[in-house]
Amino acid sequence: PDSLPQVDIQVVWKPGDCKREVKSGDFVRYHYYGMLPDGRMFDNSYERNGTYDSYVGSGWLIPGMDEGLMGACLNEHRLITIPPTLAYGVDGTGGLGGSPGGWDRWVGGFPGWMGQVGWGVPRVDGTDGLGGSPGGWDRWVGGCSHSYQRNRTYDTYVGFKRVIPGMELGLLGACMGERRVITLPPHLAYGEPGIGKWGNPRLYSSFEGVIDSRHVGDHMGEIAAAIKRGLKNEEGSTYNTYVGTGWLIKGVDEGLLGACMGERRTIEIPPFLGYGGKGDGKNIPPSASLVFDIEILDFHNPNDEPEVVVTHEAPECKRKLASSDFVRYHYNGSFMDGAVFDSSGSRGNTLGRGELVLGVERGLMGMCVGEVRKVVIPPHIGYGEQGREDPMIPGSAVLLFTFRLHRVEESLPEGYLFMWTNGAPADAGEAFKLIDEDQDHRVSLPELTSYMLDQVERGRARLRPGMPADDVIRKMFRSQDYNDDRHLSIDEFTLKMSDDVRMSHADDEL
Repeated sequence: PDSLPQVDIQVVWKPGDCKREVKSGDFVRYHYYGMLPDGRMFDNSYERNGTYDSYVGSGWLIPGMDEGLMGACLNEHRLITIPPTLAYGVDGTGGLGGSPGGWDRWVGGFPGWMGQVGWGVPRVDGTDGLGGSPGGWDRWVGGCSHSYQRNRTYDTYVGFKRVIPGMELGLLGACMGERRVITLPPHLAYGEPGIGKWGNPRLYSSFEGVIDSRHVGDHMGEIAAAIKRGLKNEEGSTYNTYVGTGWLIKGVDEGLLGACMGERRTIEIPPFLGYGGKGDGKNIPPSASLVFDIEILDFHNPNDEPEVVVTHEAPECKRKLASSDFVRYHYNGSFMDGAVFDSSGSRGNTLGRGELVLGVERGLMGMCVGEVRKVVIPPHIGYGEQGREDPMIPGSAVLLFTFRLHRVEESLPEGYLFMWTNGAPADAGEAFKLIDEDQDHRVSLPELTSYMLDQVERGRARLRPGMPADDVIRKMFRSQDYNDDRHLSIDEFTLKMSDDVRMSHADDEL
């Protein structure tokens, strides 16, 4: 003939997704039927119950087979017809039943284990005690060894040479809950000797697994579900703590930084930032990665001051609220998630007397009549870590108040119920005579009430603000009626009360 005969390749079936084709230097395992042109079979790998394993392009195969395997894909089936010049020549070959001077036909599939084809560069290094295959690719899909038999996960670090190189490469980039089949060539698995009872020559390895949990470095933990601790919805109360002070595990400390009020976060924490290799001895097993589903209700810093936002300016501000002023205002109190815990009608208090929590006093300071403002009060100047019962305010709660100021009035000095502004009597004796209308040398409660209201109306005196006038006068009367005869003598009477010591007697009776 004018040219030498060529190898004829007919593709019987080829997978749609061919990620890699056989090339020179690859180690290939395949099944085949060897036939003559008349259909007589002279050899096949299935009767030997094993694949034919060889390098391609390295002289281990007859030239026609080398050429016929080039470009094949995993699981591909080919009909390869080889002329004698590229097979066994004019004399055939002993023992294989080839045809002298004739063409040989090979019908081959290219499987590895369970119908797959594997290639690689095996090394004679192996490893002891782990269970693999000498010189071949390893595939573990429950057929050789699996963790389910041990009823526990396989826990290890990735990147620290604690697993075979192929498994390290195969696990990189995996997500929690992801399922992967990882197929490894022998040089990245257990080498040519293999190990133990799985020592089939040149068997490649495949691992199928689910990533239960991982952490930076990548650790296989033992918890696949989220562990929720301290959630308000499950325990009836919030979990209150400081961040960055060692009160929390390191992963939660780090995961909470930068969060906003009302934000929900899912925080995944590796064991070395959680409860480590020992767990917590209760619900969290050793080496467990944790998932926290957290809703940030509120937070504060112990150095925070009230945060004031004016939502409505006063039309005219003649006087700003100052310490010791008596104020009348409306308010709404709520938590930072919007839940209202209290709302008032018109309320009066004197600032600087301990009648209000410190945060409310600071939030009211400087207001003008007609002004509306919102004030955020942290717990250390609110109701603290203990909270209060009525209204119900939980411990360590950050509070939001809306205030509307109606009136500002200068208060009396602390301890005073009454004060002259001008035109005061010269002394208590003169005042006693003016009050004793019936001149019986005794002052009754009606006489004292009539006189005091008249002086206030004339602008000569002021009563303590924040209390009904009758109550103030009654308290003054009872605080001086030492013998409880319902009258004041000249020895008992005074209109100057400089402290609250004598008032305690009146408080008991009111």
